[in-house]
Amino acid sequence: MVDLVGNDEAIFSIKNFKGAIKANYMFVTDPPLMADIGSINFNSDNCTFNIYGYTAFKDNDFELIIKDINLMMEPFILHFDGISDTSDVVSRFLTFSGNIIRDRLVSISQYDRALPKLNAILNAVIEIIPDEIHIPTTDLYLEGGISKNFKIKKNTYIEIPTDISLQNTKYPYLQPNLAVFDDFVQEDYDMQIYLSDFLLESGMHAMYHAGLLQLNNLHVPISTTELDIALFGQMSRNGFGHGNNCSVDIRVIGDPPELVISKDKGL
Repeated sequence: MVDLVGNDEAIFSIKNFKGAIKANYMFVTDPPLMADIGSINFNSDNCTFNIYGYTAFKDNDFELIIKDINLMMEPFILHFDGISDTSDVVSRFLTFSGNIIRDRLVSISQYDRALPKLNAILNAVIEIIPDEIHIPTTDLYLEGGISKNFKIKKNTYIEIPTDISLQNTKYPYLQPNLAVFDDFVQEDYDMQIYLSDFLLESGMHAMYHAGLLQLNNLHVPISTTELDIALFGQMSRNGFGHGNNCSVDIRVIGDPPELVISKDKGL
C-alpha cells in the first residue's frame, strides 16, 4: 500500500504479510564431487514494515531519502528437501544466517540514528543500477532512467518522470527531449503512462543506422491481378492482362525517417 501523506512525501507499507515459495532444484559440481536434487520451501509469517520518505536529486544523481522506517518480521524458515545430507546442512545454515540478518534489520529500524547509514547504503545500491543497457551483438543500447524528482500530490497521485531512448554507439541521437505533458487527469485508471515521440524517434534513428530499417532491394512477388486492384484498374485500362506474375522492387535511401505526433492528429 502506498499512502500519499503530503506533497512530495509518501509512505510505502505492507501489513501482516504471509508468504510461501516452493520450487524444485538440482545441482551437480564439476568434477561431480557433490550433487543434490529436491525441492526448496520458504515460509514467512506476519511481515509488517512502513517506509516514510521522499526523493531528491544531488549532483544530478537520484536519491531516496528515508525519514522513518519500521520493520517487524517473525523468524522465517528456509528448507531444502533433497536426496543428500548437504540439503539439510544448507537449510540450517541459510535459515540461521538469514534470521540473524532479519534480527539486525528489525533492530536497526527501531533507532533513528541508524537512518543516515541506511540511507547511504540504499543510495549506494541505487547508484549501481546501470543507466545504459547494451543489446548483445549490436551497436544498440537503451539509455535513461529517472530524470527528475518524483512528484507526489497528497491523496492524489505519484508522478515518476523518466527519460529513455534507444541509442546507437556509432550514430548517437543528439536531439533534446522537449516533450511537455499535460497535468494528471483524474479518471477511472489506477495507472497512466505518457509517451513522447522522443523515444520513437530515437528508436528509428538507432535502428536505421544499424541497418534494421533499410529496405534496399526489397523484392515483393505479386500478380497483375493484385496490382490492378491496388491501382484501381489502371493496369487493365492500359492493356495488361490478369493473372501474370510480376514483382515490386522497393529501395529506400537518404536520411533516417522522421516521426511527429501532433495533438490534433494523434497516434
